[in-house]
Order: sequence, then C-alpha cells, then structure tokens
Amino acid sequence: MSNLCGSCGEEIRDGASCSVCKLEFHFQCGGITEVGYRRLGDGRFTWCCANCKISAQPQAVSTSASTSPLVKKPVESTILEEIRAVSLKLAPLESLVEDVKSLRKELSELRSSFSEMNGVVGEFKTKIENFESRLSKVESDNQNIVEQYSTIQTRLDKLESEADDNEQWSRINNVEIKGVPQRDKENLHDIVNSIGHLINYTVQKNQINFVTRVPVRDSTQPKPIILCFLNRYAKEDFIAAARTKAKDLARSKSSITCANLGFNGNHKIFINDHLTPKNKDLLNKARKVAKDHNFQYIWVKRAVIHIRKDNTSPIIYIRNVKDISKII
Repeated sequence: MSNLCGSCGEEIRDGASCSVCKLEFHFQCGGITEVGYRRLGDGRFTWCCANCKISAQPQAVSTSASTSPLVKKPVESTILEEIRAVSLKLAPLESLVEDVKSLRKELSELRSSFSEMNGVVGEFKTKIENFESRLSKVESDNQNIVEQYSTIQTRLDKLESEADDNEQWSRINNVEIKGVPQRDKENLHDIVNSIGHLINYTVQKNQINFVTRVPVRDSTQPKPIILCFLNRYAKEDFIAAARTKAKDLARSKSSITCANLGFNGNHKIFINDHLTPKNKDLLNKARKVAKDHNFQYIWVKRAVIHIRKDNTSPIIYIRNVKDISKII
C-alpha cells in the first residue's frame, strides 16, 4: 500500500524517510535531491525532515521576554515561521554541495580519461601512419619486383626461344624415321637404302653424315632412327620423296609399313623432319586446333609448321603458341 507525502499529502512510492517523525516525503518536498539522499548511505537512517530539524534546534532563552512584557507572542511566532521557511529553503543546500563535489570529481575523472584517450588515439594514429608508410613501401617494392620479373621472364622466354631455334637449326639436316622394328646386329645403312628404294630416292653414302637410333621415353616402342644428311637439300628431297610415296599409297588406302621393308607386321613407318621436343609439342597442339576448325592440311617443311584451310586459302606458319591463335 502506497504512503502519502508528509508535506504535500500526495501519494508517494519512493522518497526520503524521516528518522524522527517517521513520515515519508517526496525528495523535493523533503528538501533533498534523490542523488543526495542515495549518497547518504547509512546516514539515511538518521536523516530528518526540515520540520524535525527545526524542532530539534535548542531554543534561546529570551531574557527580554521575562523582563519586558512589551515583547508580544505573535511577533515571536512570525519570526519563528520565517526562520522555519528559510530553513526549509536552505535544507537542500547541504546535499546540493555534495552533488556539486561529486560532479566535479566525475568531471575531473572524465577529463583525465579524455586526456588518456587522446594519448591512445594519438598513438594509434601514429601506428596507422607508420603502417600505411610501410604498406606503401611494400607495394612499391612489389611493383618493382613484378616489373623486374616481367623483364626477366621476357628475357628468359627470348633465350629459351633462341636456344630452341639453335637446337632446331642443329637438326636442320636430320630426318626422323619412326616405327622401324629393332633387330640385333642391324645395319642402319641397309635400312636407309631400303627406305630410299621404296620411296624412289637413292641415298648415297657420301650424302650421309651419320645414321643412328636415339632413346625414347616409352621403352616398349622401337627407338627412332635419325638420318643426318650432309646438306639440307638432300634431306628435303628425301622427305619430299617419302611424302609423295605416302600419297600414292594413300590412294589405294595403304601406307608405308614395316612389311614394305621386309619386317613382320603392318606397323606404319613415319618419315619427318627431326623436330625439337618443343616443336613436336607445338605440332601436336596445332594439329588438334586444325582438326577442331576443319583445316585440311598441316605439314612440316624446313622444320617450320605449315597449315592451310583448303586448296585456295593462304598458308599459315606456326612458329610459336601465339601463332596458333591465327587459326582460331
């Protein structure tokens, strides 16, 4: 059940309780702020309202009242009422002073915290600036590295291309013959003569620099024969004769096989330029793209890949991977 304020008589739910008259007052009616009352702590149990404070003050003995009948009671009563009114007005002053002190303390702490925060913010800003500076340097260094890498890669690609060109040039007089079975104590010159007889091109010994077999990754396959002529013109004539023979046999749905050379089986024999591994890979890629785009002709001449759409289209030369884009 709610109490009534001892001053205004209105309902009160939370307020100050007088330890003398046991009445409860609204904070403003009791002459104290809520904050001030809360700060009293245990002092709240001895707090008294303004009326009880006045009543508790010792009354001065007026000698003039006993000696001078001229002083009238109503005057004393009026003065007492005025004193009480002033006391009521001054009653909140004590708690107000405490509130001001508390606010000053909080303000001082806030200023101190703000000062510390400024220091932290300043330090954080300095760290960010240092980080941004280091990041800019790293980005700049990275850009330099990228540029250097690009330059090195360009030079490396150029060197690799030149090295492959030199290697291919060293093979310019070579013919690669694949698919010829291997025999013990075989005579490669005799095999070359047999191939020359088959393709209608007689190979003289004084035209040959050397003839040998070279190893391959797949050990189940016979090693290819490398026939090196002393000049590239003889080599080009040999390959041209082999292609002419292959075309003639293709009309009868046949090809150059082991049986044509006196070996068992009908495995095909391939006679081509002796390409470097890089150019062989390039040839395989070009063949795939040519097939996908319906190109009818692809061949190698003088170690250069040639490709042609049909009989009337121009010839496209494939020297590197970029050239393949020309046929896409």
